[in-house]
Amino acid sequence: MRRALGHQRREEMEWHRWRMGICYMVNIQASKGHTITPQDVIKLPMDAGEVDGIDKDTKEALKQFMRNG
Repeated sequence: MRRALGHQRREEMEWHRWRMGICYMVNIQASKGHTITPQDVIKLPMDAGEVDGIDKDTKEALKQFMRNG
């Protein structure tokens, strides 16, 4: 599981690099007052606050459940 999650993180970072490059190239040519954010190009799970494919609230609920046994 750790290996799959690591692979997923690497893929997300690769996609993030691509979308940052696209934003940089497009923003140079955009008219004044208009900018494009990386989230406009493509949305990734890390944009929604998800860690390891699980959102923060669910992860906290799972931790709480595991603590209570």
